[in-house]
Amino acid sequence: MSIRKAESNGKNSTNPKGNSNMLKPNQKIIFAGDSITDCDGYVSYINSILWALHPQWKIHVINKGISGNTSRDLLGRYERDVLALSPDIVSIMIGINDVWRRFDDPLAEVHLSSQEYKENLTQMITQAIGGGAKVVLMSPFMIDPNRADEMRIRMDRYTEICRELAKEYSLIFVDIQAMFDRLLESMHGYGLAGDRIHPNGVGQMAIALEFLKAVGYER
Repeated sequence: MSIRKAESNGKNSTNPKGNSNMLKPNQKIIFAGDSITDCDGYVSYINSILWALHPQWKIHVINKGISGNTSRDLLGRYERDVLALSPDIVSIMIGINDVWRRFDDPLAEVHLSSQEYKENLTQMITQAIGGGAKVVLMSPFMIDPNRADEMRIRMDRYTEICRELAKEYSLIFVDIQAMFDRLLESMHGYGLAGDRIHPNGVGQMAIALEFLKAVGYER
């Protein structure tokens, strides 16, 4: 099925003002990603908030994060773990391991390029839209205010790729990196994550609230 770019599929903004609530009763929302998703932090918070405040909506939240996944790994299981479940909304947050592997295993023979990252994301986006789902694209991030750090530089490039794709396909884009940068103006990074990558409870709740705000949810 061909996908027309820039077809209406939400609004391209971290905090879209006036964005109508994308969430509807009886929807199935799949969160696809890596360890940030797999740990069931922000996904669990989103699920708890929706069920505690709107049990009548009966929204089905499904966690399909797998620790250690790169965008290549996620794409490889995407049809089975995401598309086959016929979701109404697909949230994608991937890319941390695409970047991290270059630094924690620099001698590895295979590293994913930013071009492959973009191609992998593009396939996931177009396949989800082709199956009738709305897509929410969340940026990867690094909880470190030093933008001159090599890893942070590459991570910021991946955030820009997400932003570009969100604009190209008219997706809702959730800039998680920008959200953490705002928190870092008042908090030390260790108050959010011990390793600059995996958020603690505060960081996970911040992701959950940022997602809900981006999709237009208001209590």
